[in-house]
Amino acid sequence: MNDDAPEWLGDQIQQQVIAHDLGPLLYLGAPGTGTTTALAAAAARRTRQVGPGGVWVLTLGRPAATAMRAALAGFIKAGVLPTVTSPHGLALSIVRTYGRTDDRLGSERAV
Repeated sequence: MNDDAPEWLGDQIQQQVIAHDLGPLLYLGAPGTGTTTALAAAAARRTRQVGPGGVWVLTLGRPAATAMRAALAGFIKAGVLPTVTSPHGLALSIVRTYGRTDDRLGSERAV
């Protein structure tokens, strides 16, 4: 972690999550066990390495995405946060970006 991040060490497994550098990561844990904080620390570390455009955080739903954004903001004091979204938000983003024009709707995209 760097100087702009709060000091948070977590346990040995959480440290392995934070240090993970080998691609996508799935980290499961029961509520209240520090999973959000560990994943936020890992996402913040990766964001500092590759920039916010190179990190996507996928959560279970909108409330979890909101909690993750808040946790990330604690680790990234200045700058842009990476994208944090739910599967539905990701799907909507894909449709908005790559959706086909429905001829029945004229020039508007079908969303």
